Amino acid sequence: MHYFYFWLLTLHDRECRNMKLWPHISIAEDFRRWRSASHLWLPVVIEIAQKTNIDAVSPTSFKTGTNLVVDLNGNAILKVFPPIYAAQFAAERLALRQLDGRLSVPIPRILAEGEDSGWSWLIITKLPGTVGSEVWPVLSEQERIYILGDIGRTIAEVQAVDPGELLEMWPEFVKRQAEGCIERHRH
Repeated sequence: MHYFYFWLLTLHDRECRNMKLWPHISIAEDFRRWRSASHLWLPVVIEIAQKTNIDAVSPTSFKTGTNLVVDLNGNAILKVFPPIYAAQFAAERLALRQLDGRLSVPIPRILAEGEDSGWSWLIITKLPGTVGSEVWPVLSEQERIYILGDIGRTIAEVQAVDPGELLEMWPEFVKRQAEGCIERHRH
């Protein structure tokens, strides 16, 4: 009987911790508020890093994008997807797997992944370099044309890869994107 009570207390403790770590979020605006408050998401980041044995040294979030994206340590990026963006998680995970080793340019590799309380996450390698939006304003027109040519060649490579399971997801993905289009562009 003693073990049963211990099990119940452990289960209760985990459920209480999850309620604090993983909030109930059903609309994009609530997620944006949660994502903008590091004191709310930092415990999630630390828990995931500990669970996967990946160091989280001064986790720093990227300010743009739909999901919470955190540089854990200069080498690994954590992407956290709330339940409302579960399809994005599935598509990104499938795309990274499908494109792995098939392009002439490096792409992030999946180091770890998981789901908890309806939330999903990926830890991926951080690619070297500078974020394009930071350097674009200072590039010459010739440099921009060169980069756009590289982007075009990469798009052609991606399109040449068999989409596999991604093809099955496409109709539902397009439907959800269209439904959420107006809401996304209001903010």
